[in-house]
Amino acid sequence: MTTYRADIDGLRAIAIVTVVLFHGGFETFSGGFVGVDVFFVVSGYLITGLLRDEMGTDTFSLVGFYERRVRRLLPALYCMLVIVALLGCALLMPHDLAEFGASMVAATSFGSNFLFATRTGYFDTPAALELLLHTWSLGVEEQYYLLFPGLLLILSRHAPSRTIPAVAVLWVLSLGIGIWSAVHAPAAGFFLIPSRFWELLLGSLLALGALPGITSRGWCNAAIASGVALILGSAVTFSAATPFPGTAALVPCLGTALIIQAGASHDTLARRLLSWRGAVFIGLISYSLYLWHWPLLVLLRQIVVAPTLTQRCVVLLGAVAIAVLSWRYIERPFRGRDGVLTRNALFGVATASTVLMITFGAALYLTGGVPQRLPADVAALAAAAQDRNPTTLQCFNPSAAAVGARDVCRIGAHTPHPPTFLLWGDSHANAIAPGIEAAALAAGKTGLFVAAAACPPLLGVMRFESRKAAACIDFNETVLDLVTRDRSIATVILAARWVISANGTRYKNEPGEPVFITDAQSEQTNRGSVAENTAVFRRGLSRTLHALAADGKHIVVVGPIPEIGWRVPDVMAKAAYFGTHWDIAPTLNEYRIRQRDVFAILTTLQHEVPFELVLPHLALCNDHDCPVARDGAPLYHDEEHLTSYGARTLTPLFSGVFR
Repeated sequence: MTTYRADIDGLRAIAIVTVVLFHGGFETFSGGFVGVDVFFVVSGYLITGLLRDEMGTDTFSLVGFYERRVRRLLPALYCMLVIVALLGCALLMPHDLAEFGASMVAATSFGSNFLFATRTGYFDTPAALELLLHTWSLGVEEQYYLLFPGLLLILSRHAPSRTIPAVAVLWVLSLGIGIWSAVHAPAAGFFLIPSRFWELLLGSLLALGALPGITSRGWCNAAIASGVALILGSAVTFSAATPFPGTAALVPCLGTALIIQAGASHDTLARRLLSWRGAVFIGLISYSLYLWHWPLLVLLRQIVVAPTLTQRCVVLLGAVAIAVLSWRYIERPFRGRDGVLTRNALFGVATASTVLMITFGAALYLTGGVPQRLPADVAALAAAAQDRNPTTLQCFNPSAAAVGARDVCRIGAHTPHPPTFLLWGDSHANAIAPGIEAAALAAGKTGLFVAAAACPPLLGVMRFESRKAAACIDFNETVLDLVTRDRSIATVILAARWVISANGTRYKNEPGEPVFITDAQSEQTNRGSVAENTAVFRRGLSRTLHALAADGKHIVVVGPIPEIGWRVPDVMAKAAYFGTHWDIAPTLNEYRIRQRDVFAILTTLQHEVPFELVLPHLALCNDHDCPVARDGAPLYHDEEHLTSYGARTLTPLFSGVFR
């Protein structure tokens, strides 16, 4: 293990290239995220090999081990954090800078994976705009380094013959957790160490000699070629829709294991190809390139609404240049026992730097991103991202049990009389609630508000993108039961982002996966093609309308809200800040084309079940387009949800509902 293997750096080159191309938006490498899994296996192999050799010669020292880790990781990481923090203070809007501050604290304490596992909420910052999202993998590795050396030391001293079986058992347990979580807890499964531990342990098992060597040169060549094919094959065939890590992660990890194991046996042609000078050099700078490429791409997206391929390529080339400088003048001087600073000085500087960066990051977060650094008009535009329904935290996303117990919010007039209407829907219903409440208040009417994220009021429909699937069916059935039991409720208002269910596609630059919906009549039973969405949507809405009509309710359906596809307050604030102009408002024709299926289904169903149709676009659009602002104030707080201000522009449309 003390012998340098150039082919491992060639393997690192494959890993970093797939990651960079994936992050750069090259669609061919839709599964390029598997490069991180390759890094995990390689890291487990190299670190365990060094630990095994030192423990075998009784020269192992925890202090020495962590000194090497500090020299290897912190100088380049902290340099990147400082420079990106300065750029962020100059370029980011307050909300994004505050989020960056929190992630900076997490990154310097190697807990980014915990933070980002919790940032998968409905209204959280899109992953593509998280400057330090990529540091989650460093968190996983460092947590492995905290746990595994002590375990290996105990096993090597007290049960050396059981070391491999014990590690193998941990490998199986972690793999099982990864497979389970990929389906049942995707965010935790992707980011947290229990479901990732097995990838590093696979490398550890190779270093411990758990698998026999490959004796034939021909088989070594075949194994390396197969390994490369497995890695590249998964990089071009996997996508964001692939449940991951789970069983899918076995493909690139086993490919990495084949390359490592075969390369350790013979100096073959395949190994020499991996040891090509160009590939080795890319492998050598891979850590710095990993650190720099992602925040530079995010900063580009923060400044430019829709970066072109040329712009992305220029940024990636710049990342390569910075990585070379970082490797040459930061990584290399600190590496090795004779690196810059003595051990005591190194730990002292590292501790002081960590405290300073945690303090700085916390200050950015606690001050809300220091909005005072921006011109007042820019700060006001950016603040519109927080202009949401003020009752969201208290009223949005009640559980089915809470709905069943009638523990839901009232809206409208504050009277002792029973509620006479119910607003039922998803996040779009939550967004427009202030406008409906204003109309109800003016009419002296009181109602109930029941809405859950990604759960449109479509009876019997499962929406897999919401990661709740069957939970939406239970939620909607409970709401229907509440409506039918409460005889005082005469009017039911249905509001949702209908088009995302009917079409299954996101709009323009909006992040996120396609939305798959199914019901009992669907041919597909889980994730699959969106081809059935329109039919499933029609059946689900029809069931809801017929059930309400059978109970004698007055039904009001709120038509589709125009979607924008970009975070409106951010685009407007950045345009004002940088002196640019971005026309992101959809034309009226674009709106009609996008909502064509929804309007066709609503028209058909209106002949089956009488209901009142309220059309928000009549208040939000003009004869030519659907503006994103009115009187200089944003109408949307993100890509498609109305601000409270935007919702109140709809109030006149609902006045007739309550008369």
